[in-house]
Amino acid sequence: YILAGEREKLENLLELLSVYKRIPVFIYKFADNEMRTIGLLIVSSIHPGLFRDLGSGSLPYKFLSYSSKRGFVGLFTKGVCDHSENLVRSSDVDNVLRCIFNEDEASEWKELSLTNISRSKVNDITCLSLVFHPNHILSIISRRNKGMEDIPLEVLTELSLKNHKVVIIDAHNSEDHKGINPKPVRGSILYNNMIKCILGNAVSYSSISSANKAIKVGFSHKDLSSFKPEICPGGLSFLALEFEEERYFIASIDGNNMVKGLNEWLRGNMLGLGFKDGEIVTTDNHLYSGIVPKVGYTPIGYNTDWKTLLNKLKEAASEALGKLQEARVLFREVSYEGKYVDMEKLTLLSEITHRNVKEGLLLFDGLLLSYVLTFIFALLGF
Repeated sequence: YILAGEREKLENLLELLSVYKRIPVFIYKFADNEMRTIGLLIVSSIHPGLFRDLGSGSLPYKFLSYSSKRGFVGLFTKGVCDHSENLVRSSDVDNVLRCIFNEDEASEWKELSLTNISRSKVNDITCLSLVFHPNHILSIISRRNKGMEDIPLEVLTELSLKNHKVVIIDAHNSEDHKGINPKPVRGSILYNNMIKCILGNAVSYSSISSANKAIKVGFSHKDLSSFKPEICPGGLSFLALEFEEERYFIASIDGNNMVKGLNEWLRGNMLGLGFKDGEIVTTDNHLYSGIVPKVGYTPIGYNTDWKTLLNKLKEAASEALGKLQEARVLFREVSYEGKYVDMEKLTLLSEITHRNVKEGLLLFDGLLLSYVLTFIFALLGF
């Protein structure tokens, strides 16, 4: 696969280690008064991996390409998911995109009204939430100044609030490259803090008016191909949002995490441009995994010049702000049923293989020692 770029044989093997299930993708469409699409934001719980362009690795930039061909900017964000939500076959990616862009299912769209934008914080976990009427919240989860790995899909079950829809974006924007990057597993302090943080914004439901409040949005996109291998072909997508005379932003960079500290530095500079709040997220794309010898992947900012990246963000912000226009927000959820990597089977196989290799090496060492001793004895005339 590495040398020839042929996926089929490897995907056939992965299919033996797969499980059939249904994974959600949440879609937010921003449209003008005539319902023409201005831009699209998706929150995908289909993980963009497993490795290179295997499985769903091409999903982020293909989504952006599909959007561009339709005349608008798409913004891909990572939902709650880990490697258990990797598609086995890359051919399924186009099927997923057909589900996302199936405009014939207009009856599925639900119109939302933005009523509040707020941020809450529990220790080093922070949550930026867009609260909508009726009974809907979109939360972006980050960890400040410390690393954190994938938020598990089971969080959605935990947050199945009565009569409320909760959608979570995993910002995936802080990696301690030389330290520990824990996964917020159920029952851990990190997990509990995250739940408290989201619920801290959910209390807004009871006090926010359902009156329809006008919003303005503007989208832009920047090619960042010169930042390879830290940034994948999807580049930078930017959403500027104006609500109650304040400006906010969501920026998505097509890459796998950021080095610790970069997000805070970039975000601080962006707030200096007049935004009240915002978040910079990554897609967690694994497209360039293993492209550098002896390196699994390189998080954004490890080699990239931070000031150059900031300038690209500023350009994207300026362009998006220049396109601000009144918008309506529509939401729908699609699910893709297919074969996903069974990480339990893959982990078990890995452990068995590791054990067998280890035992094989021990056996080899024993045989080699016997051979060397026999050779020495022969030289000594025994």
